[in-house]
Amino acid sequence: MQSKHPYFLFLLPLFFVGQKAVVLPFDFRVGNYDRPPLSYMVGQGFLFWPIWGVALLIILIAMLAFSSVFLLSKFRKQNEALGISEAKYREMLNNSLVGILIIQNQVIQYCDQGLADLYGFSSPDDLISLSVKDLVAPGSWSNFKTEIELLESGEKKISHYQFKGLRGDGSIFNLETLGNVIEYQGKPAVQIVFKNITERMLTEQAMHDNEKRYRMLFERSLAPIYLSTFNGQILDANNAFIDLLGHETLADLQAQSTTDLYFDLSDQDKFLSLLKENGTLKNIENCLRNKNGAPVWVLEDVSIIDDQDIEPYILGTAIDITARKKAEAALKESETRYRNLFQEIPIGVYRSTPDGQILDVNPAFVQMLGYPDKEKLLSVNAADLFKTPEDRNFELAELEKTDIVNKFEMRIRQYDGNLIWVQDTFRVVRDAEGRILHYEGSLEDITERVQSELSLRENEAFLQQAQKVAQLGSYELDITTGKWISSEILKGIFGIDEGFQLDVDGWVSILHPDNREMMQNYFADDVLAQHHRFDKEYRIIRAVDKEERWVHGLGGLEFDHQGNPISMVGTIQDITERVQAEEELKQNTLRLETLRKASLSLTAHLSLPAVLDALLEYVLQLVPADDAHIFTYDGTALHFGAVRWADGRQEEPFSEPRKDGLTYTVARSGETLVVNDMSQSPIFQNWPLEGAIVGLPLLHGKQVVGVMNVATEIARKFSKSELRILELLADQAAVAINNARLYEEVQQHAQKLEVINKISTALSTSLDLDTVLKLFLEQIKAVLPMDSGAIFLSEKDGFRVMVDHGISPSIKGRVFPDDNELFNEIKKTQAPIILKNTKEDSRFENWGLFENITSWMGIPLIARDTLIGFLTLDSFHFNDYLPEQAELAFIFATQAAQAIENARLHEHVIQDANEMEKRIQKRTTELQKFVDLTAGREIRMVELKRVIQKLRTQLEEVGQTPVANDPLIQALENDE
Repeated sequence: MQSKHPYFLFLLPLFFVGQKAVVLPFDFRVGNYDRPPLSYMVGQGFLFWPIWGVALLIILIAMLAFSSVFLLSKFRKQNEALGISEAKYREMLNNSLVGILIIQNQVIQYCDQGLADLYGFSSPDDLISLSVKDLVAPGSWSNFKTEIELLESGEKKISHYQFKGLRGDGSIFNLETLGNVIEYQGKPAVQIVFKNITERMLTEQAMHDNEKRYRMLFERSLAPIYLSTFNGQILDANNAFIDLLGHETLADLQAQSTTDLYFDLSDQDKFLSLLKENGTLKNIENCLRNKNGAPVWVLEDVSIIDDQDIEPYILGTAIDITARKKAEAALKESETRYRNLFQEIPIGVYRSTPDGQILDVNPAFVQMLGYPDKEKLLSVNAADLFKTPEDRNFELAELEKTDIVNKFEMRIRQYDGNLIWVQDTFRVVRDAEGRILHYEGSLEDITERVQSELSLRENEAFLQQAQKVAQLGSYELDITTGKWISSEILKGIFGIDEGFQLDVDGWVSILHPDNREMMQNYFADDVLAQHHRFDKEYRIIRAVDKEERWVHGLGGLEFDHQGNPISMVGTIQDITERVQAEEELKQNTLRLETLRKASLSLTAHLSLPAVLDALLEYVLQLVPADDAHIFTYDGTALHFGAVRWADGRQEEPFSEPRKDGLTYTVARSGETLVVNDMSQSPIFQNWPLEGAIVGLPLLHGKQVVGVMNVATEIARKFSKSELRILELLADQAAVAINNARLYEEVQQHAQKLEVINKISTALSTSLDLDTVLKLFLEQIKAVLPMDSGAIFLSEKDGFRVMVDHGISPSIKGRVFPDDNELFNEIKKTQAPIILKNTKEDSRFENWGLFENITSWMGIPLIARDTLIGFLTLDSFHFNDYLPEQAELAFIFATQAAQAIENARLHEHVIQDANEMEKRIQKRTTELQKFVDLTAGREIRMVELKRVIQKLRTQLEEVGQTPVANDPLIQALENDE
């Protein structure tokens, strides 16, 4: 108790003295002293007071001696601790990257090792007593001296200055100083902190030189370049851009907003919207307004420049393409005029080669020859259109006489085999060397004219024969009686015999029920009432066999002298085949239109699922089928893509086609495979399936990118037109699939960059290790397939799981041995490892955690070329990880490793700071205690002096003189 708090002993003598002092018969007033009578002192017992006083004085002296020894020991220990602390701070200062000196009257009084190192001296002692002028380059001394004088005079409190220093070896270097006035050894002094900024100055100079070079390139570039803000301000532009828009100076151009350059403000809005969305745009065509208001077409490449110090701005280049756009417009207008003429002229126009290949025809030509579509006609050789090969040879012989043949009459064959008379006018087109390139000509159908001429020359018998061949019957109607007479050919067309009633009612009876009312109204209103020529195509039901036929009736009225119709003579032709051909042509036209829409739709989609789904929808529209499905092909394996059922079902077909089945056969061969009856096909021998199926390869060039299967539930034969339509769709689909894949690759690359940015941003938001690890794993989970995963960090005895996902129960905190074969391989190669099938790889160890892990990927975490841990991703699916995914994960892991290392360093810094704070707090507490103790001692010494003085006075008053060795006597005498 006394060793910790000895000061309470001072209170004892005070207490005793205080007790007696209340009854001492002394008057301590100045100049008034009365000695009490001896009898009073004896009666009161005060004759014994000197003895008590001496005893108390001896006790007091002993206590003071003991307390002094204790305080001196305590003070010595505290001074030693303070010296150690001061040495540590001095060492930290000496090891810093700056130098410190203290000068008085421009003479160095103190400097540290850092300053000595800056100036190339081995010890600070080498600089002591030198003039500070010796440290400054001659050209910098005047200004440096001024800064010192301003500090010494008090005009400046702090001086921040840059100058050139002079080393002992004569070399000059750049310095930055921070100075202030302090008290050193009881006198004012200037303290200056020196920092070497030579490298920084060189870097700044290099940056200035680079900026100057780039500015020169910018100004002298032949390509127009500009800088602008998103709100329309033109920040800068080179001379090429200024000249492009017809301005004289940059200021002249900057007086405008970029909004003033656009004819249509919506064009600018779309342009800025695309730029904000993509960050960079290439080959963007814009129409701008020059100074005179004339349009200037430019081809722009633009990027957003995002500088953290200023607002983002736009950097763009613009190439003048006005001349090209004018030429394109003129060419387009010319092509449009030619194409319109080519398409709309009622005469057939064609282009063909000497070997008979038909290069192009217009719609009138296709219609003239009765072909279902243009493509079908282009697939025919021109020689096959002639009645005989000799006819074509004769025509070409005429062409040899001259390069132009006019109005050559001949017969050619229509799609249905019919021959028509045409008049051909054509010419030869040659190249520069006179070689024949092709023939160009026009074809006019003159069949009617020729037939008219023939009818005039041939007799009635021949006419009847012609009618028979043409299935053209004739009739004569007596309108007044309603009776009509018929040719034999017409009876055959109507399917009537001699007993049929040949009158208007009989004719009405064979009309198709759906056409009956319409034909009766037509005959009564249009023909008889309005005296129009009878010209109508309609359906009949043949009387003999009830077969539906299409006929074309023609008839002319004859009138009496009062203008009333009395008879009608005409012909009726069986046009069933023509109508069927036209219907087929119509259907083919609809199919072609659907194909056109399909082509536009497929090329418009860039999403692979959307492409496949749209394709199958068009397949079921164009071809009667029960289902259609697509598998994509990567060269080795098929992957299910999409399916469509005619009845709206959503179920998928078999997800993995047989290796020896139809789909793989088509994928490997690249050839279309048609099975009209699956129950009879060897391919389906072990598969009891019925119906028909066609498998078509989706070819992009020579590469098979997929297989499309179209099937029916009943056996049937696919027609040539259906197969052709499917082949066209397959070609379109292959291109669309390839485009979708390319788009997907671009999107994946963009997503990769976006995720890298997100991970960098996320990891930079925290320096807490647990938070960094969780953020990293969450970002990985968002872009890569992962059923479970963990992050291992290296420790002395193995690898500790710092964070995990999808593992139950969690293995966070567990330490795994470092003898794992996969970990050692990753550590050796410092590269990712992918296991396609963990069941077949002996290196894989799951430590009994999951039995259903099928594929695995391990990624090293490398910071400062040192492996600090691993990232492991687990999947329950076979071959779920690809090399490009490993590459992406490795990029993420590299960033994460640096973030983890930063978090660790942050933890160490926090720990060191906390430890330092504790030490400083402890030292402060100790010093405060020392100060408190010292202050209390001084107060008690003053009080003790007063008490001793009173005791001394009392002893002297009773005739006693203190003789003890009192250490305070000298102090008391000095005070007196």
